[in-house]
Amino acid sequence: LLGLSCVPNRFDFAAVLYRSFGRMIRHIAAELGVESKFGAERGHASKITNTDSFYQAMANCADMPSTDDDNRWARPFKEEMEKAKLISENGEWLEQFLKMERHPYFKGTTNFYYTEGITLDSFKHRCEFVAEMFDAKGITKQYRKRHVLLRAIMSRMSMWEDIERQYLTENNETHKYLKLLLISDQRIHDMLADILDNSHNEKEIIRALEGETKSLIPYDDKIGSELQTAIACNALRRDVKLYDWITEQPSPVYVHWKNGHIAVAIPGKWFDRYFIDSERDKMAQRFIEKYSMEYYADEEVHKSPDDYTTYGRYKGEDAIFYFNYDENDDYSFNINFSNNHRFRIFVELPKKTRAKKFHEIAKAGHIYKDDPYCVYFDCDNDGNPLFRYYLDCEFDELDAYVEKAMKTTHDTLVKMGIIST
Repeated sequence: LLGLSCVPNRFDFAAVLYRSFGRMIRHIAAELGVESKFGAERGHASKITNTDSFYQAMANCADMPSTDDDNRWARPFKEEMEKAKLISENGEWLEQFLKMERHPYFKGTTNFYYTEGITLDSFKHRCEFVAEMFDAKGITKQYRKRHVLLRAIMSRMSMWEDIERQYLTENNETHKYLKLLLISDQRIHDMLADILDNSHNEKEIIRALEGETKSLIPYDDKIGSELQTAIACNALRRDVKLYDWITEQPSPVYVHWKNGHIAVAIPGKWFDRYFIDSERDKMAQRFIEKYSMEYYADEEVHKSPDDYTTYGRYKGEDAIFYFNYDENDDYSFNINFSNNHRFRIFVELPKKTRAKKFHEIAKAGHIYKDDPYCVYFDCDNDGNPLFRYYLDCEFDELDAYVEKAMKTTHDTLVKMGIIST
């Protein structure tokens, strides 16, 4: 029943499996001359030639007449029929299949390294190397370096439908997320097959896998959700530090949609996620360096300066960076990479009266009713957002607004007597 848990309507799929199993048993029995009365009455062996070979009988199941959807073969049975056909033609296939079935990771699964029409020698070549990629725990140590195999697998993903709720793991865990992905995606099969067929040793395989991760989706002419998806897919191909965090978690991390963003998250843990659909962290570092800003840390929601140092990213929600004008941290200039890709600029003051005074002197910005301690510089006169963020190449445009707002802030605080010239 491999694959049952990942099928959207698994109960319907289970029914297909059970029907397929019953049909196969009755058919094999009929071909071997031991057809049951039940099978004979229903004509399951009609138009089938008898044989004394069990494997030939199983292979012949593929030729059974199909009259409706209930007679369609489920994927696991198609695999077994193909294997049986090969064994019936050449007994050496049985030895190779049995060898792989004893592998602690594969346990009989062959379709992500078998291609229809492949020769036995080519199949043995693939098996030799693919068996070294996995062990009982999942991906082996050498293929976990820089997470090269998992990143190469994800390099086949290019659309939101590919990555939505995709679980990311290098382990052979209970739900078999990695194994099911290898089995179900033809693009991954084709990539691995090509690499294995054209490699002679582990070093060549790893070099080829790394090469796949460098094939990036271009951003030209992409906007909105299409651009977000391209950035996220590229991150899943090349961001080694992100995978350091992903693979350190005790259970698989998954890709999901949150507050207008694509994120990798620990299921069931609030705030413990990284947004991967923009290059805000690159931009943030440039603001930090140019204006001597600091990161707003909050351990209650898992936000720490160590995030960027260790994993190359800041955790969403709302990544805020600030510059303090006084020792008591009462007056600060802030930029906020906010939800839904909104870039916000604001000055925070210690009292509502100070915020109103600042606004009057500056003759710029907005004060919102639900945030009376801050003066925002991120909207036009009608309250519409001025800009959004996606790519690091947008830094100069954002920086022009920041520089102007920071000069206004400095001049206003001088007039208020908070700082000196």
